[in-house]
Amino acid sequence: MDLDQLGLEDDAKQAIQSFIDEEAKKRAQPLVDAEVTGLKNKNSELLGKLKEQQALAETLKAEQAQAAEESVPKEYKEYVQSLEKTTETLRSELNDFKRQQEVAKMRERAVKLAAGLTKDTRKGDLLQKEVMERLTLVEGEVKVLDEHGQVSAMTMEELEGSIRQNLDFLVDGSQAQGGGAVRSEGEAQKPMEMSRDEFRSQSPAEKMDFIKSGGTIIE
Repeated sequence: MDLDQLGLEDDAKQAIQSFIDEEAKKRAQPLVDAEVTGLKNKNSELLGKLKEQQALAETLKAEQAQAAEESVPKEYKEYVQSLEKTTETLRSELNDFKRQQEVAKMRERAVKLAAGLTKDTRKGDLLQKEVMERLTLVEGEVKVLDEHGQVSAMTMEELEGSIRQNLDFLVDGSQAQGGGAVRSEGEAQKPMEMSRDEFRSQSPAEKMDFIKSGGTIIE
């Protein structure tokens, strides 16, 4: 909804917009919390299994070393090897879940930021992807990357301001009204699908034209 069309006073419009932003964030939060909680529980489960397997493996290795001079049954050796493989598999799964936790933590920030910028689902998905590409995790803390992919001192508020300026066509209430030039025949025949890399290479104006024309970004 474009609040400017309602003819409200600035204070009333700001109050309504603040209410809408808060409601959007409240609705997005339970989904993010559920995902993070699930990953934490799975992480704890895998960590417990890994510790058990490591302890058992160490015990068997010690017993095998004590019996080095004796004839060790083939079945015993095979069991130890199998146990080591299981331990390595669990360690790999634990690392995978740790990475998923990191992604979930960054996605939480991206969802909140996007929810405050637009109520349009498609635009929100695009904004979330753009924000995710500007985030990383350093020692458990979410950090913002600069345009060259390097960790910067930029805050989430500053990143939001940059998005409002550079991707204004995806932000509610920021689009320019009317006055657009008539498209040429060549422009009207622009493809309705574009890869994400192609979309990123476009200028802000070209991105806005593509979205307004109903274009779809494909992976």
